[in-house]
Order: sequence, then structure tokens, then C-alpha cells
Amino acid sequence: MQQVGNAIQAIPRFLDHHIYSDPGIRYATEQTVCFTLPRTVVQVNRNIHETGLKNVLAGWERFLNDFSADILDTFAPGAIAYLGISRWLDKRKGTITHAMMGQQAMGLYSHIGAEATSQADFYHRLESYLHTHGSATPTAAKPALNLQATIQELMEKEAARAKVPLLKRWFSNNPIKTFKTQKAQQLASQLGHTQLELTLPYADAFGHEATRLKRQASIAIPDLLSDLKIIQRHLSNAAPHANQLKTTEAFGKRLVHLMDTTHTAAKHHMWANAMALVASLAMPFISRLITKAVAGDDRNPATQALQEHYGTDSLLKKAVPHPHRATATFGQQAGDEKEIKQPWWHFGMGRSATNSSTKKASVGRFVWFPYLSECWKEGKITPMAITAAFFGALGFMVNRRFSKQGLSFFKPKDLLKVYEFQRGFPWTTVAQMELTYGLLCGFRLLSARDQGDWQEAALRDAFLGWPTLTYGFEAIRKGLMRGGNTLLKKVVQRGSQDAASKFHNLTIPETAQWMSHGVEKNAKFWQPEFWGTPRARDEITQELLTHTVPASWSLEAVGKLTQYTQRVQEWITLASAAMSVTLLSYLEPKWGIQMTTALETKRYHTKLGHVIRRLTAQNSNPSPSMNVNF
Repeated sequence: MQQVGNAIQAIPRFLDHHIYSDPGIRYATEQTVCFTLPRTVVQVNRNIHETGLKNVLAGWERFLNDFSADILDTFAPGAIAYLGISRWLDKRKGTITHAMMGQQAMGLYSHIGAEATSQADFYHRLESYLHTHGSATPTAAKPALNLQATIQELMEKEAARAKVPLLKRWFSNNPIKTFKTQKAQQLASQLGHTQLELTLPYADAFGHEATRLKRQASIAIPDLLSDLKIIQRHLSNAAPHANQLKTTEAFGKRLVHLMDTTHTAAKHHMWANAMALVASLAMPFISRLITKAVAGDDRNPATQALQEHYGTDSLLKKAVPHPHRATATFGQQAGDEKEIKQPWWHFGMGRSATNSSTKKASVGRFVWFPYLSECWKEGKITPMAITAAFFGALGFMVNRRFSKQGLSFFKPKDLLKVYEFQRGFPWTTVAQMELTYGLLCGFRLLSARDQGDWQEAALRDAFLGWPTLTYGFEAIRKGLMRGGNTLLKKVVQRGSQDAASKFHNLTIPETAQWMSHGVEKNAKFWQPEFWGTPRARDEITQELLTHTVPASWSLEAVGKLTQYTQRVQEWITLASAAMSVTLLSYLEPKWGIQMTTALETKRYHTKLGHVIRRLTAQNSNPSPSMNVNF
């Protein structure tokens, strides 16, 4: 039982530390796992309660749309930028764009190394800068950071590991990662930090003076070590690239030149976003073309099954008595009807099909925006206004990311600052995925084929799916964090009675005493601004507790309270993930299906009532042929 309990406890910790710790990985995981398979299953079974049959074509179309979104919106931009464009640029121009350092980090290295005369001088200047700006508690006695020796040791370990066979490397512990983590912790301790992220003055090396609101930058110490290793390895090459300065030039000039050329080349990463965006926006139309080729008609298979089930044959059987059925006409004589089994390629869209509905040849021309074109012709303003409203909401949220930093979406140089790629898989950032997937949802509205198709795209993707995927998890977690803060206050205020069992018979002070040691928000360490990497967040939690509890508290008591808060943080992450995943994978698509089914059922009952009224009128005044077409 203890092993089961440990396994249950490990689930929220794993999610919190490995999946939901990075916004890009969280976004990619939710979109891949929660979209494609669950939504496909929901679509396949969407009509089973009405028709008794599965709608495989609707499921296939949903799978194609969501799977393409998984690839093109989430993984493709970063993969193209990292594996394609970066490698080509580095080989051709001698840059290090594959490191994905970001403008802040490159500006920092360029600023510090501008006056360095040698590699040792650069490291000396960097250590002095970190002691001045990166230390939590600056002191007169500054311990030596030994950055140059650390980087040299890291390079030697990587060279030794490169000689190990590839399969053995895969299935053995990574000593490089362990070494980097240990050195990062040691460096943080020397700088007086418990967390592994440093907050430094914002670098102005690449025109960042236009950024009015963001005056600080953060860099993780492991990333700092990786960057220094790449820079040292690149500048130590015996055969420099033709575009580089000569190796006889001062180290600082070569470093600044490297940062400048890398920064200039990094703008070509935006082509990766453009290529993925064009391919993504084409998928709603490509999936329609595939459906048209398979089914022979550019109709929405989700509503087509209901329309066939509630179609003229059903109306005839329900509304017309048997003796009159042969004389009634619904576009064709009942005697000419011949039911046949649908072929395999028809994907079971209905119980049976007439001769006219089983044509393999594609009929009719392809219309780019069929439903909205119909609305325009008929003067229906509401669908067009709602579609425009979504694009307006998308533009507002995208522009919000720029305005928060004092940037403009319409300035090309600012695009790179907001949409630059991040370090590590999947490289694509939430800002990039927000724009790409948001535009895709808008194009799904534009390409809708009928009212049901448009309503489902609006509900499932545009006004629920896109906000839930982009902002839903953080919004849910923030709400639960507030509950967590309330829980912490209650634990603090319960006093000695509860402390006897939880915190070693120590009297827990009132909340006011906690907050008297610092700014009020420092006691609210479940708020998003304190959430970086899980390691940094845990260390911030312990640091805040250490600095806010009274000095009479033992380290053991502080440790227990820290563990208590960390467990609650992890369960908050699990609960937030469960809520957002449930919305994305089941509730939102199910609500769209129910709305379409209700729409088609209402149409059926309206037509059935119309037929009954016509038959009643004709039966009271019979004619040789009872034409009940509508």
C-alpha cells in the first residue's frame, strides 16, 4: 500500500516538474494528447444515439484537422527553425543561431564583453557583473566563481561522453546534466541565491532602449553555462569563418561580432513561423477537398448523417400512411427508390443511401467560404459579425503581448523580440502558438460549409478551445492558487493545536507576523509571478519561508512547512490540468455536437410538421396525385 501511495504522490509531482513546468511543453502536450485522439473518438460516435451508426468520415476529418494542428502549430515552427534554418545559417554565416540564446542573453554577453581584451578578461568582467547585479546579498568578500574553469571542465566531459557509443549514451545516466546542475547550484549559492534563475538589468545592446516597460531580464544559471560553453568553443576554433574577425583581434571584439551576426541572422527564424502558418491555414480547405473526393460532395459529414437520417425517406415513412406512400413524391417517386448498402469508401455516413447519394464522382465546384458566402447573399449579418469579432479578439490578445513591453505589432523589428524561439524542445513558444492556432481557428470559421459546421467551429475551437488551450490552464491554476493561499492562512492561524501534529509543537504565528517581514505579496508564493522552473519555485518557497518565519523556528519546522506547501502546489497543478484537459478533450467538442444535433432535430420537426399539414389539407380535398414536396 505504501508503494501505491508513493506512486499516487509521484503523479502530481511528475506533471508539475516535467510537463507543466514549461509553458511550451504544456501547450504542446495538451494540444497533442487532448485534441487528436479524444476529439476523434467523440466525432466518430457523434451520431450513434440518433442513427445507431458511427460517423467514421466525420472522425477522420477531425483527426486530419487536429493532427495537422498538432504538427504545424506546435512542433513544425521550432523544428524548421532549429533543424533547418539555424543549421544552414550557422554553416553559411558562421553564427550560433542553433543555441536559441535569445536577444536578452546575447545583449548581455555583448555588453559585458565589449571591452574584454582576452578570454580570461571576459570571464573576470562577467563574474564581477554577476556579483554586482546577480547577488541576492552582496558582500565585501566575494567568493571566486571560477567560470572559466567550470566551462573548460564541462567541455572536457562532453568530449569524453561523445566517444561513448550512442546506444549506451541513451540508456545510461547523463553525467553532463548532473555536472551542470551541481555547478549551477554551487554558483547560485556563491551568489547568495537559493534559486537557479538570476534577475539582471535589461541589456540595451540590440536597440532594446525602445522597450519602455521591461527593464529587467532573467537568465537561468544552467542556460548561462551552456551559452558560455558554446561561445568559448566557437571562438576557440582554429579556422574561423571568413566573415568573422581574425583570431588575432581582441576576444571582446570577436565576441561582439559573433553576437551581432547571430542577432542579425536570427531574424530569418521568422520564416519558420511563416511556413508553418501558411501550411496550417491551408489544412481546413485541404481536409474539405479530401472529403469531397471521398464522399463525392463538399458537405459536412457531421451534419450529412443527420440530414440523411431525418431526410425525405424518414419523413415519408413517418408522415404518409402506407396506402398513400406509392403516390407521394419527394423529389422522386417512391416506387423508384432502391436502397443499397453503402460502399466502404462512404465511411458509414448513413444507414443506407439512394442511387443518387452513392456517386463516387465529385459533384459541384469547390467554394472557399461556402457558409459565409451564403450568409452574405441572404443578408445574414450575425455569423459574419461573430467571425469578425473573433479575429478582433485574437488581434487584441496578440497586441497585448506587444503593448505590455512597449512594442508594436506593426514594426518588423519588434516581431523578433516577441516571437523569438526558446531554448529546448519544442522551441516554439506560447506566443507563437497563440497566433498560429488562433488564426487557424479563425480560418475554420471562414471555411465552414453550413450552419452546424460554423457553430461547432465557433464553440469548439474559436471561443472555447483557443482560449482554454492558450490561457485556460493558467487561469484555472491562478484561481486554485488563491484557494491555496487561503488554505495556508488557515494553517498559519490554527496555532499551536494543529502545529503539534504538523510542525513539531511549535506555535505558528498569525498571518500578520508573516507579512510583517516583507512585502505582502511575498507571503503569496502561490501566485504566478513566483512560478519559474519547479526547482526555482520550490527554492523560492523555502527562501520566503526562511525569511518570513520568526527566528525561533527550527530548520526542521521550516522544512516541514515547505514540504507541505510544495505538495499543495503540485496537487493544484494536477487539478488545473485535469480541468483544462476535460474541457479540451470532451466537453467543448461535445457541446458543439449537441448544438448541431439540436439544430438538425429542430429542422426535422419543422419539416415534419409542414408535411403533416400538407397531407392533412390534401386528404380533406384529395387529388389524383398528392405532391408533398417542400
